[in-house]
Amino acid sequence: MQSQLINNQWSDSRMEKHRFVCADEFGAMMSCIYEAWRWGNRGFIVELAVESEDNYQLFCVEHRVEVDEERAEKVIRSIRGKISYRALELVYHCAMSVIPEKLEVIYRFLRLGFVIGPRVTETLTEEPVMRIFEISRRVGNEAHRFNQFVRFTRWEGGILCSVIEPKSNVLTLIAPNFAERLISEHWMIVDKKRKLAVLHPADSRWYLRQLTGEEYDRILNFDRDHEEYALLWKTFFHHIAIEQRKNPQCQNNFLPKWYRENMTEFR
Repeated sequence: MQSQLINNQWSDSRMEKHRFVCADEFGAMMSCIYEAWRWGNRGFIVELAVESEDNYQLFCVEHRVEVDEERAEKVIRSIRGKISYRALELVYHCAMSVIPEKLEVIYRFLRLGFVIGPRVTETLTEEPVMRIFEISRRVGNEAHRFNQFVRFTRWEGGILCSVIEPKSNVLTLIAPNFAERLISEHWMIVDKKRKLAVLHPADSRWYLRQLTGEEYDRILNFDRDHEEYALLWKTFFHHIAIEQRKNPQCQNNFLPKWYRENMTEFR
């Protein structure tokens, strides 16, 4: 009787949906995939999501997964070794997006990828593959635009600073471009939305840092104190413009309006 009760409880537990939630950070997402994978392989119904204020659900067992660097590294090595580097690139780009279901998309893509191997990135008729390509392409396009549209202000001491507000978390995607172009400069790019910053000491490697509230406020206030440089740039921008060749529709196609808030010449 007791054995039957235990079996029934185990069966009921497997019928419940287990929801694995983590922070919106790549290491946390890889740790979450590791944990959800273990439960999924034991026959449980699993779902993955990054935490937010409006993604709570009823009628499921929720598991909060913290960052585990060892487990995250195991997942990354497995993707790179058992599938391909291209698959890892797609996973990373997808993880940087703002789409709420991105972690579930990554999980489903990997479930397929670990079965069929490297050719998963060529199986474009499969829904998880199509979806991850779509999200990755969207993030890549946004990063490409910011590579073109980032504007720096030179602070005292020769430090270059840019404050941007991207939809996706593109800082780590655009940093290599500026590290190559501005290798001998001290510079930083601040993500206003996430309070993240890429910092690059001259002739050294760049690194990512989460800003404290005090650091973030100081950077924004310091940036506002250098409006004279912005005025010079805007004057130049309007001076070289040719009135007869203005084409707002064409400009919107190449430079959507939401990018312009962080561009000096449009402020």
